[in-house]
Amino acid sequence: MTKKDFFICILWLLVVAGLFYLALILTLSFNLFSWSPKYNLLGAILIIVTMVLMASVFILAKYTQSKIEIWFSLLVSLVLMIFGFFVIYELYSETLSNGVFSRKKLSPHWFRISIFLVYLTPIISWLVYSNKNRVGLLVHDKME
Repeated sequence: MTKKDFFICILWLLVVAGLFYLALILTLSFNLFSWSPKYNLLGAILIIVTMVLMASVFILAKYTQSKIEIWFSLLVSLVLMIFGFFVIYELYSETLSNGVFSRKKLSPHWFRISIFLVYLTPIISWLVYSNKNRVGLLVHDKME
């Protein structure tokens, strides 16, 4: 494992962790008990940083080239994608309720889908840049 491999793997981990954290904070600030988005400076900063991280995932996927980098990026992307499926399931199983933690208004579909797409961004970028060289590296291991 070279220094470049280690650096790219750490970058993948940081970017995916950042996407997870920012999407979680956005969900909590807009949709904790009931759908009530707060359009303030913090919300705008969270959305802008999320967009920057989503763009950086595509840039990082473009420069992921060695076998270790490819497998590590696939692993963290799949973990985030699986978590995204759990999140979308929980968001779609929201119900209106009464009581201390009452939910008077459900989150809109566009919000649910956008949070899910944030979690899918790494695997989409991985698939976009899975060119012949990347697939060749993965298949070449099985042939030897």
